[in-house]
Amino acid sequence: MEDIRISATANEPCHYALEITVPAKQVNAVFGKTLNGFRNEAPIPGFRPGKSPEALLRRRFGSKIAEQATQELLKESVPTAIEQSNLRPVTMPTLPQEDPIAKEGEDFSFTIEFDVAPEVQLPEYKGVELTRPRIDVTEEMVDEQIENLRARHADYQVVERPAESGDLLKVSYHAEMPEDGDVPAAAKRMLHADNTWIQLTEPAIFPGATEKLIGINGGETRTFEVSFPDDYREEFLKGKSFTYSFDVQEVQTRVLPEMNDELAKTIGAESVEELRREIREYAAAEVRNSQEQVLQGQVYDLLSKAEDFPLPPRILQQEVLSCMRQIISNRYRQGAAENLANQQDEMLEQSKEMARGRVKMRYIMYEIAEAEGINVTEDEVAAFIRHFKSRSGMTDAQFDKQYDANHLQHEAENTILSSKVIGMIIEHATVTEKDEDELASATTEEAAESQAPGQE
Repeated sequence: MEDIRISATANEPCHYALEITVPAKQVNAVFGKTLNGFRNEAPIPGFRPGKSPEALLRRRFGSKIAEQATQELLKESVPTAIEQSNLRPVTMPTLPQEDPIAKEGEDFSFTIEFDVAPEVQLPEYKGVELTRPRIDVTEEMVDEQIENLRARHADYQVVERPAESGDLLKVSYHAEMPEDGDVPAAAKRMLHADNTWIQLTEPAIFPGATEKLIGINGGETRTFEVSFPDDYREEFLKGKSFTYSFDVQEVQTRVLPEMNDELAKTIGAESVEELRREIREYAAAEVRNSQEQVLQGQVYDLLSKAEDFPLPPRILQQEVLSCMRQIISNRYRQGAAENLANQQDEMLEQSKEMARGRVKMRYIMYEIAEAEGINVTEDEVAAFIRHFKSRSGMTDAQFDKQYDANHLQHEAENTILSSKVIGMIIEHATVTEKDEDELASATTEEAAESQAPGQE
């Protein structure tokens, strides 16, 4: 649409109002086109299709013609106006006023509002100095994993001796309860069970029972009080004490198998030697992953210290809401959802701080990606979502109900882009290795210097 007039005003940082005026000549053209559409598609009884009188059409469909013409004017003029303004919206344009209605024979003026991308002052990100911990894969690390594998394949054998820490007891137990006690089904097994198993490890299923059952022999009974803490997982037992009798039928001890080629084959290797080699390779990969995470964290810290800049207000508002939902969800999951109504101010401030950090980092990533020609492909996004979906453990229907497709795609694009940007920065960095204790000491010194008063 040509000849439209625009006037852009920055109402606040990163937020513009764009006043658009469509000349009456073009308004009339759109009204005429709309009127002809009604003439062909909304026949009036007594007239052949396309032959209805204009006056009759206006009288019968005048308001609908105006509404449809207005929508067409908005559809045609808004993209043209944004292109002419040289602004780059990052939110959908909205109409701050009530829905405008164009009038035939008059200029059509209206205003749209939208956020624009901020101007970002990037920190120096190429050739930065990074430090990763020096971690060597030792034979002691391999031996430790071998012992873990032996423990997973351990067997238990009955022994004729007093029970020791780590042993497995075959027991029947019951707690003394008032006869009229109403016990929920979930708690009944905690109060009475026959021929079950208890391992003498901490934390014990029955608080304090491990210490009191060490030294017992098969065929013996011990009676003692068990007190459940106020935060015990079973609601009925919280803060209560009961007198239990434990009848031990037998004591079993764990017997570790010898690590030989036969056991190695059970685990999936052809021999002990091959198993040790695979463990070394896996440990080396874990070390590399750990070192990479340290470097990624340092890059993230470096970028987060970039100079602050105004953020798009609507984008920031949406992120605050997202952070608030995340905080509330986390508190429910952690069992800390009591008195949420009294924590709203605290959660809101926390959400605002989180949102500012996330949106700032997002635009830093966008700016670096644009400067370096880093892109995300559709195939990469699709693969990311497939992997995320497979790890969720949900059915297709459950997954589609839980996650909004557009939001998930947007999050996938941001995650992949950030990973590529951080990877590029690490690739161009000067990376040195230090012993973990040396690295921890340097980190402590940096933190102390950043908090010292009077520093310029």
